[in-house]
Amino acid sequence: MSNSYGFTMKGAFVLEKVASLPVWTSADEGRLVYNQTDKELYMGTNTRWEMKESDGYGATDSVFANNDALVAGTIYFIDTTASSLTGILPSSPSIGQVVTIVDNAGTFKGRSFYVNGNGKNIMGLTSLKLDVNNVICKLIYNGTQWITDMGGTVSAIGGGTSSTGGVGNVIHVTADYTANDNDFIFVEAESGAVAITLPSSGLADGTAVSVYDQRGAFTNEPCIVNGNGKNIMGRSTMKIKANYAKVDFIWEKNDDEWKTVYSTGRLGNSVNVVDVSSNYNADIDDFIMADTTAGTFTITLPTSGYLKDKSKISVMDQTGMFGSYVLNVIPSDGTIDGDDILICDIAGLKVDFVWDSENAAWKPDFGGSVLSSSSVLNPSYPSWEVKSADFNATVGSKYLVDTTTAIVIATLPATANNGQGISFIDGSNTFDSHALSIDGNERDINGSPSNFIASTQGQKLEVVYYNGVWIAS
Repeated sequence: MSNSYGFTMKGAFVLEKVASLPVWTSADEGRLVYNQTDKELYMGTNTRWEMKESDGYGATDSVFANNDALVAGTIYFIDTTASSLTGILPSSPSIGQVVTIVDNAGTFKGRSFYVNGNGKNIMGLTSLKLDVNNVICKLIYNGTQWITDMGGTVSAIGGGTSSTGGVGNVIHVTADYTANDNDFIFVEAESGAVAITLPSSGLADGTAVSVYDQRGAFTNEPCIVNGNGKNIMGRSTMKIKANYAKVDFIWEKNDDEWKTVYSTGRLGNSVNVVDVSSNYNADIDDFIMADTTAGTFTITLPTSGYLKDKSKISVMDQTGMFGSYVLNVIPSDGTIDGDDILICDIAGLKVDFVWDSENAAWKPDFGGSVLSSSSVLNPSYPSWEVKSADFNATVGSKYLVDTTTAIVIATLPATANNGQGISFIDGSNTFDSHALSIDGNERDINGSPSNFIASTQGQKLEVVYYNGVWIAS
C-alpha cells in the first residue's frame, strides 16, 4: 500500500528484534528495532539511536518475587503482606526510562519495599526504601541517576503521568456517565447516586480512569462503578461509599481486569473546582486548575483570620505550561514554609497547601509531582529572591524580578566557573513594559558587549558562564 510519505509497503510489517542495541552507524538512520534487553523501541536518527517511549502508564506487572528485575516502562503492583521485598533496577538504563512502584496492598509501612539502584544512584543514594502505605513511586532515569516522583495515587491528574502527557480529561458529572480513557471524573452526587461505566473496547495496557467524590456525598449516595463486561479486582462492579474518596482504575492486560488504587476520604465541607488564568484570591477547599498559557499570574492564599488548622487549598498546572510561564503563589498572612512566595515552575506540578495554625504557615505537599526538580524540596537549589531595584547578581541564585514601576538592571559577577548560572523570572509579568537589563560586567552576553534585554512578558531565562562569556537562554 502506498501513502503520502513516499514509500510502499508490500506484505506484513515485521519489527526487527535485537538482543542488545548495536553501536550506531550512519547506516542505521531510519532503522527501527526492538531491544530485548531493556524491552524498548529505538529508531536510528542521523546522529544516534533514539528511544521511542510513550508517556503513558506502560505495561503492568502484579506478580513479583524478591530480587526480581524491575523492567523499564512497567508499573509494578507490589504486595508485601507476607514479607519485605527488593526490586533491582536496570544496570544500563536509557535516559527517560521510567519504572513505577505501587503499594498494592497498603503494607509498605510494616513491610517495606527496597529498590536497588544496580550501580546507578537513586537521588544520590545507592538504594531507596519505600515505607509509606499506599505510596506510588515513579523512578525516572535522567542520564546520570534515577530521580523520584512520589504521590499517593496513580491518576491522570497528578504530575503529568497521563497517556496524553498532561492532566487528563477533567469531567464534571451529576448523572450516570460512561467514561473514556484518561478521564478524571469529579462526581457531584448531592441530588442522587451517580453510576460510572468504565470503557470496554480498545483498552491499552495501563489505561486509566479516576473517580473523585467532589461534594462528599458518597456515604449517603454511593457511586457504583461498572466494569462494562470486565472485572474490577475480581468483581463486575465496585461500590464507592466513603466521602471524598478518590479511586483510580488502571487496566491490566495480563489479568484482563481493572486494578484499583484507592485514596481515603478527607475531612471538609466540599471541593470547589475553579479554572483560573489570571490573578486569583483563593478560598478554603479550592481545587485550582491553573492555566498559564497566556502568561504568569499570581494566586493569593486566604487570610489567617478564618483558617482552621489543616485547611487546604490545591493548585494544579492544568495545561502543562508552568515550565514556560510560572505561577506565583503568595500568602496573605504568615509564610509558605518560611518563604514569602512559592514559584511553581515545573510543568504538570500539583501542590496542596495545608495551613499549620501553630506556626502560622502554609505547608506545601507535592504529592504527584517531580520532587527532585522542585526548588522547595531540593536544598541544594536556593529559594527565589525578590528584586525590584538594580542589584548585583551572584552565581547559583534565582531572582524573581519585579519591574512594575521601572527597568531593573542586574549586574553579573565579574567572573565565574564554567557551567555556573543564574536564573531570572518576570515576577510582576511586566517585562514588556519595563524590561530587565542584564549587564555582563565587561563580558559579552551571547556574543555582544551590550546589556542583554529581557522584554517578553512572563519571561523566564537562565544565564550561564562558559569560557569567559555569558550565554543567555
